[in-house]
Amino acid sequence: MTSTEVDLIRLWRLDCEGRGISELVIKHYENHLREYRRDARPLLGSSTFDLSSFLLERSGRWAPATRMYARRAFRSFFRFAVEAGALDEDPAAALKPIKVPTAPVRTPGQIERLALVDACLNVRDIAIVDVLFGTGMRRAELAALTVDDVDVVEGTIDVRKSKNGRPRTAVMDERARRAMAVWLDERALLSPAHDELWLNELGGPLKSSGIKMVLRRISKRSGVVFSSHDARRAFAVAWLAMGGSETGLMAVCGWSSTSMIARYVRERQTTLAVEEARRLFAA
Repeated sequence: MTSTEVDLIRLWRLDCEGRGISELVIKHYENHLREYRRDARPLLGSSTFDLSSFLLERSGRWAPATRMYARRAFRSFFRFAVEAGALDEDPAAALKPIKVPTAPVRTPGQIERLALVDACLNVRDIAIVDVLFGTGMRRAELAALTVDDVDVVEGTIDVRKSKNGRPRTAVMDERARRAMAVWLDERALLSPAHDELWLNELGGPLKSSGIKMVLRRISKRSGVVFSSHDARRAFAVAWLAMGGSETGLMAVCGWSSTSMIARYVRERQTTLAVEEARRLFAA
């Protein structure tokens, strides 16, 4: 890779960060650019045909979603290259969209939530499950919390490390608030030497990967197939079903577009529409 391309990628990365694109997404984009370069294809000398061929060659071993992200990586990088004056034309602008099949998603309800809570072995795990269901937070956001981020009196949590880099305030439902209060009381008795909210069995911080393992064990014991993102979908559906606004849901979940709401609740859209109609037409 030429020094010009190295410098351009570095500047592109800074631009992505400035746009609020998460570090995880940027790394995924970088990996796709690196894969492209591994075939000795110069980025700045690429044509639309070169990029299309690269994506087509991988159609047999890459899932449609993976190729979609590679296309996004190309569009992001080459758009920046044109804006920076390194290229006159954007070879990625004409790349055809990649259709990703809509996969069925799980949206657990209160029955599944209670079954998961019943399968927990301690108050920490109960708080983790209830806070995921009762705030719609992402697992990584949950893992990054400190004690000072939580206000059980007001029922709020300051999410300082979010996926998009923008802090927000999450609101706990009543079950989550009570579970969090019990966990904070127990945590205080353990007198840990750090401020992280969640503790592992040795008293150290419970990281995101640790929370994932905790949830897997709870899921296995309960018989409920479950991941942290299922709880996020459940929160979104419950919010709208109770008459909450899309604007409020976007704020508490950290979304900047209503398209994310549609993606999360698509499996329950008909049910939500019927419940809304009943509220509207009730005598």
